[in-house]
Formats: sequence, structure tokens, C-alpha cells
Amino acid sequence: MNCRVCGYKNIKEGYFFRCYQDYSVNIYRCPECNSLFSDYDRNIYIKLHNMKDSTYKNHVILAQSISVHFKNCDFDRIYNELGKSYKNRFVMDEIEKLDNRELKILEIGCSDGYLTSFFIAKGYNILGIDVSQDCIDNAKHFFGKKFFKKTEELDNNEKFDVIYHVGTIGCVDNPKEFIEYYADKLNSGGIMFFNAPNVSALYGKWINGTLPPDLTILFDPVKLRCWIDKKYKLKIVVLKKDLKKSLNYLFFNKNKRKFLLKKNKKKNRNLRNIPENLVKNIFFPIVFNIIKNLRIKINIPEEYGILVKLKK
Repeated sequence: MNCRVCGYKNIKEGYFFRCYQDYSVNIYRCPECNSLFSDYDRNIYIKLHNMKDSTYKNHVILAQSISVHFKNCDFDRIYNELGKSYKNRFVMDEIEKLDNRELKILEIGCSDGYLTSFFIAKGYNILGIDVSQDCIDNAKHFFGKKFFKKTEELDNNEKFDVIYHVGTIGCVDNPKEFIEYYADKLNSGGIMFFNAPNVSALYGKWINGTLPPDLTILFDPVKLRCWIDKKYKLKIVVLKKDLKKSLNYLFFNKNKRKFLLKKNKKKNRNLRNIPENLVKNIFFPIVFNIIKNLRIKINIPEEYGILVKLKK
């Protein structure tokens, strides 16, 4: 097995991971770039987008909600709703800092167009692309015609001032080729913004959140320079959770599913079924006090997201 990130050859050590009751993968760690990666299923994303019970349907629900604010040109509500995700907030804030509506912007992996809609509503010159035709159709329905399937429908010689992708780099087959391909579409001095899942957020066999075959690579922020060409300027920020956010994330992760390709037969009868307000307002304060008074160390990863600004 060769590393899907840096290309290191003959990785022999790995382990078996049953992500869902009906889906398993092999996980490998690269000794060179310290990335953790699984087998890659090229067709899984279209399959998940087409499934009625897929968690990807949450994207459609979000797009529907954002479309109401979009029609009303309510920038604040669009920002506040999308900004609940640190990844979306990072992109919105960084592009707004550039303060230039004339920039040509491309979003890769735009899904149903909700994040793209923020920039369309504010008058930016932006296009969105995605591998799923269903997503592109939804995005056009909600937010207009600035959406295309993949880059083949765009002019091969077209260049952009800003390119961004959210929740995408850990889902592609070859991240190095992916970065190189789209960095080549930047104008001189152009900027690429993206986030990456952090291998330091490992909780058990994988991070507590999106699982393979959706997310298939976790990156080491210290080793990004091992595989991203040194001709690009990089600014890397590693985000950290406090205990309260970590517990909240573990208990109320919306993506928890027993099955990948079919409906869950029964709801899990555990703490996640208790109303969130009850747990947050009563249970969590008690836990915090116990931890503080007894000085208990809890093995919850502090680091979670990696935010990257790449300049050509």
C-alpha cells in the first residue's frame, strides 16, 4: 500500500475498522507524513447523495433554510446560520477581509450551494462545482445558475483569484494532485482557502465525526509541507476544543449512524436520546465541577480542525 497523501511506498501496517455494521475498511498510517488513511471508494459520494436516508440529505435541508434568507437578501442570517460551522465561518471571514467584489472565486465541492449563496448574495463573482448532478440541480434551484458539475464544464484556461473548498480535501483520492490541479487555476498572487481533518483529533480508531468511506484521510498539520509544494506560501492554524465543546461534540454529534447503506432499524437508547437542554444545563455542569474539583484528566483530543491559507 502506498500513501495516498505523500506517496510513501510499501506501507504494510494497518488495522481493520468497522465504521458501520454494514461497512468496513482498512486503515493505514504513513510513517513519512503521519497521515491516517483508508481505502478509497470512488463512487461512494454520488451513491450517498442519491440515498434518501443518507446524512447528505442534511445538506439539502440546510440549503432550503438558507434559500429563504437568500431570497430576502438577509446577509446576517445567512452568515449566522452558516457560521455555526467553523469551516464555513473561516472561508466567509477570510474572503470578506479581502474586501474586493471583483475577485473571481471558485468553490470546489459546493454541495447544494448554501455556502456559495453567501457570496452570490453579496455580489461576488463566484462559481460552484460538485461531482453530484443532484447537488448541482438543487443549487441551481435554490440559488441560480452559477453551478456546474466538475471542472470539465469550465474553460480549461480560466483562472481565479480565490479558490476554496470546505470538507473536501479528506475525501479525494490524491490530495497532492488535487491541490496542484486547482492551485494551477489560481492567478499569480491568488489564494486558496481550505480546512483539513486533523489526525491529532483521533478518538479510538478514527475521529469522532465523519467516518469512512466519506472522510478517508486525516492529516498531520506539522507535516503538510511534506506534500504541498514549497513554492506556495502556507499559513496554517490548528484549532483546539475546550472540555465543554468536546463533551458536547461527543454526545450530540448529528452524524451518528449504525448503518451506512440502509436505514437504522432501531434508535440507540443512550445519552444522545436525552433532550440536549437537560444534558447541557444539568448533567454537564455536574461533570465540569467533578473534573475541576478532583483534577481528573480526560482523554479527549484537544485539537480538531486545520485551517489553511495557500498563496500562489
